[in-house]
Amino acid sequence: MARYTVIILLFVTFFFITRGHANVFIDDIPITFFTDLSSKLDHPEGCAFSPSGDYIAVANLFSNSVTFYKQIDGDGTLYEQTPKFSIKGKRSKLCGPHDLAFSPDGNYIAIANRKSHSITIHKKNISTNTYNISPITEIKGENSQIQEPNSVRYSPLGHTLAVVNASSNTITFYHYEGDFYEQTPYQIIKESQDVLWRPNGLDFSSDGELLAVTSRKTHALLIYQRLSSLENNYTEHPIQILQGPETNLIDAHSVCFHPYSNYLIASNSWGVNNINIFKPISSSSPYYEIKPIITLDINKMYDKSTMHLIETFPEGEGGCKGVTFSPDGKKIAVTQNLSTDLPGIKTSVGVLLIYPITIDN
Repeated sequence: MARYTVIILLFVTFFFITRGHANVFIDDIPITFFTDLSSKLDHPEGCAFSPSGDYIAVANLFSNSVTFYKQIDGDGTLYEQTPKFSIKGKRSKLCGPHDLAFSPDGNYIAIANRKSHSITIHKKNISTNTYNISPITEIKGENSQIQEPNSVRYSPLGHTLAVVNASSNTITFYHYEGDFYEQTPYQIIKESQDVLWRPNGLDFSSDGELLAVTSRKTHALLIYQRLSSLENNYTEHPIQILQGPETNLIDAHSVCFHPYSNYLIASNSWGVNNINIFKPISSSSPYYEIKPIITLDINKMYDKSTMHLIETFPEGEGGCKGVTFSPDGKKIAVTQNLSTDLPGIKTSVGVLLIYPITIDN
């Protein structure tokens, strides 16, 4: 089966939203297309910018790899098409990598390996400005309570790592200090299937006060709040559930907080191919408006007469996947899996898109 990859960088035309306490501008017209095997995208899932913004990293489910793309221009909208380096191979212990997260100081990257039920922790090599292929440690085994991890995030508060587990419908929290990561969670949040079913993505707000989690099978976005009485513990149940037709959430995949405004962005998979941006009710409120202020249809970005892209590859695995804000809050990156409908050819297409965005408080 033939394969090729498209990397798309998007600019210029914008949505202009003036509701409540902020104006939101998001560009939506592609200006550059890269079609080349050298990108090494292979069913891309989670993605993340490094804390400095110098790299964007992508977890590739099919090739058991994480690829790192280096920024090549001053404003950070252009990244190299070919990976600067990769974490892959037997020494990496990657097995079905589905998401990744950089530590706040950038010294570590945690990778959620869905097939091996493990989190691998890789340390930065300061001299080469890369990350070591071999992990310094793994979080796995019965005591870890990690079961089919779909996403992982570092908290901005304290030394905490959080994981969503698809098989057990749980969120597990771990302490770490330097190279040492505890194997047993200090908190476990478990919900019934009508609340949290096949959790897929999670993210902390920049102040650590909120935790957002996507529930794929219930088409929902759950908001948890940090408890003031227990350090780095969160409410046992969500304080708010964004769910229903008004939310435009369908098979919700990934989620990310804006680093300064607490706006939330969530992606829809399963061939839906759009992203939704949600606004807090107020700058001081932990609650969100039910209806997104922007729903951006990714498929409208392609000229189907020339690119011949259709929605899903394979069935049930297409659509938008990872979504993340850049550290300066001025860009959104989205990964996507599509197919081509060229006659006689069935080709998977991994896509990485970068949108400039402005949120004026």
